[in-house]
Amino acid sequence: MHRVQRIQKLDHPPLPSDYFDLICGTSTGGLIAILLGRLKLSVSEAIDRYRILAETVFSEKKARGKDGMFKASKLKQAIKDVVESKLGPGHADENMFELEGSEGACKAFVCAVAAQNITRRPRLFRSYSADKNEGYNCTIWEAGRATSAAPTFFKRIQIGPSGLQEDFIDAGIGCNNPVKQLIGEAELIFGEARDVACIVSIGTGKPKVTGFKKPAFFLQRLFPLDLVEVLKKMATDSEATAADMSQRYKHYPGVYYRLNVERGLENVSLEEWEKLGEVKTHTLEYLNQDDISQNIDNIVAALTALRVSHFVARENLLKEIEVTYHHSKDLVDPTVVVLFGMGGSGKTQLALEYCRRTEASRRFTSIFWVDASNPSTIAQSFLSIAEMISRKKWVLADADASMRFVTDAISAWQNPWLIVFDNFDKPSAFKNINMKDYFPRGKNGAILFTSRFAGAERLGHMITVTSMSESEGLELLLQRSGNNNNDDNCKVGKEIVRRLGCLALAIDQAGAYISARGLALHLYMDHYNNRKEKVLKETPEFWEYRRKLGDAEAETSLSVFTTWEMSFEEIGAGGDDRRNKEHLLTVSAFFDNKDIFEGLFRVYFESENPGWMEIFCIEGVWGKYEFRDVLAELFNLSLILSLETGTTGTHFSLHPLIQDWLKLRINLQDRRTYAAEAISILAAFIGDQDVAKLALQSKQLIVSHLDVSVQNDAKFLGGGGLGAQYLMSATASFASFYRLQGRYKEAEQLYGRALDGNEKQLGPDHPGTLRTVQNLANVYQNQ
Repeated sequence: MHRVQRIQKLDHPPLPSDYFDLICGTSTGGLIAILLGRLKLSVSEAIDRYRILAETVFSEKKARGKDGMFKASKLKQAIKDVVESKLGPGHADENMFELEGSEGACKAFVCAVAAQNITRRPRLFRSYSADKNEGYNCTIWEAGRATSAAPTFFKRIQIGPSGLQEDFIDAGIGCNNPVKQLIGEAELIFGEARDVACIVSIGTGKPKVTGFKKPAFFLQRLFPLDLVEVLKKMATDSEATAADMSQRYKHYPGVYYRLNVERGLENVSLEEWEKLGEVKTHTLEYLNQDDISQNIDNIVAALTALRVSHFVARENLLKEIEVTYHHSKDLVDPTVVVLFGMGGSGKTQLALEYCRRTEASRRFTSIFWVDASNPSTIAQSFLSIAEMISRKKWVLADADASMRFVTDAISAWQNPWLIVFDNFDKPSAFKNINMKDYFPRGKNGAILFTSRFAGAERLGHMITVTSMSESEGLELLLQRSGNNNNDDNCKVGKEIVRRLGCLALAIDQAGAYISARGLALHLYMDHYNNRKEKVLKETPEFWEYRRKLGDAEAETSLSVFTTWEMSFEEIGAGGDDRRNKEHLLTVSAFFDNKDIFEGLFRVYFESENPGWMEIFCIEGVWGKYEFRDVLAELFNLSLILSLETGTTGTHFSLHPLIQDWLKLRINLQDRRTYAAEAISILAAFIGDQDVAKLALQSKQLIVSHLDVSVQNDAKFLGGGGLGAQYLMSATASFASFYRLQGRYKEAEQLYGRALDGNEKQLGPDHPGTLRTVQNLANVYQNQ
């Protein structure tokens, strides 16, 4: 829990009951399950309470060993003291069942066995009401006594209504490792189809390998042969169960974890409370092993993965999802909603939050999560669902059989269900596949997609997950970075959020970057401007945004860079066509990102006819439809933020961070080349216009691109591009346009560069040089 605290930037280690849905145990493990799951103590509190309890109970042995070596009355009182210290005076006899209204809380149970038949399945004492085999709603102390009534230590306990009481003893006799009971209970509580983040089984130390000899005759009254046989089984039962579980989940990596100190605890007996320090030493040594530490990291990642630690609810989007399902008029098929947005916009976390809320409200009886990255991941998800639904009673021949089984089974259900198809981002992987074949039928169903692919709209009602609002982004940034919500931080934070285009993943990354370095909020933009690539690529050691890329087995931490690279790889065709599309996207990043228009490229094509523009022409003539087709493809992949076609041609925009990423993904020399080409493209367009006849809006648009071009010259060309001979005409064109718009300072600077270049290249008396002198004089006169 300390690792969870560090990852989620919490003030204190969190409670296990806030992260685990079900906790159980036997004997000492049963007492701990009560402390953590029923009383909801922290780990440190539970350790302290158990230490006090053990010292109280085991400090003094009974004078005679009849009915156990230690007084059961002391154990009873010690448990009651713990209960009362947590729940308050007068609650020592509180029952195991929790009060109504705690349905979403962590549940717990402990195991004991009926003394009359110790080889049968254990009896469960639960903190909740069960639909099957309900058992007794005894007091907490009675459950603790029952699960702790180890033979030779404590006498058995009677539980039940008067006249029908049963004797119970510690279930370690017949169920030393109750993990199978845990899974069985989870299926009853949450449903067989519920996805499982992880199962953690904690042992009491690997047993010492010993033999069991037949006891002497005079001992058989104390240790009958049937008990000896059970004790022999008990020595190996726990590890055999652990091995069974490992085998059961071997094809589901990251689900089942077994933690068990390998050596050092085998000689520590239950009553040796004074050796708890020794137990701690051996345990820490075990936990420091590299493979064990990695397993704990994996557990922590699973505990924190389902919902990002600083999730900011986007209520309008959550409401739109629910309203769409609620008002559906389809009486035959499930209602389909598609969450569409660019990589990093928060689609998956939004879907998870919707699932979390509907789970709490019991809106759906079953919720399934499907990895829709490609047909293989869908097949694996459906296989898992099939096994859960069938409880492994059916052996399914192949992926198609699993799909048919799942869709047929769910279609027959009368209760409402939800299937989430996450990361449907790669349409090329689903050629010749009808996605609707994966849908069960029935009006009781709901299907939710997350996708960066705009074409997913054909599947159902599309909800566009745009950038966060400024207030939502600010809330996320302050939470993730650990900064207070005050006036100074809000002012600086809003500037950061705006610069990051209000993109959820980028803001989360920024907050993690600030937090990891203890960085003052106002210093972040200096880091961003001076080491942008490092800032945009970096993810924390533990990062909630993860997924498998391609055929990789391991998950990769997702940054804004990796999400966009995945989209970039989906650009269609190959060879020159693909490179030409990439060229268009990359050179566009060297204009102002907000309104890039078709005329820029058409005029440049007609004047220069560069090779990379061949995909836009038909028989040597500019093809506006071909140009728009390419832009539509890039928009479908969420690489373009907006795309509009009107009477003035096609206009598109880029998210500011995608603009940064497109520049950063190429080397410095290529940045210089693209910056110079963007300057040439803009100059060709300006040179083709009758500026006096341009509308004011068109002039303002050109000026915005001009400003960016001048900035690019300073950044990528060292301020020497505009003024160099190969861009001389562009320099004069830009200066003239600035002058006509009353931007005299900028015009003066550019005419000055042009004059220096002309004097060096053409000489002071050349007509071109003299024209530049005259233009510069006109600027001075206008000023």
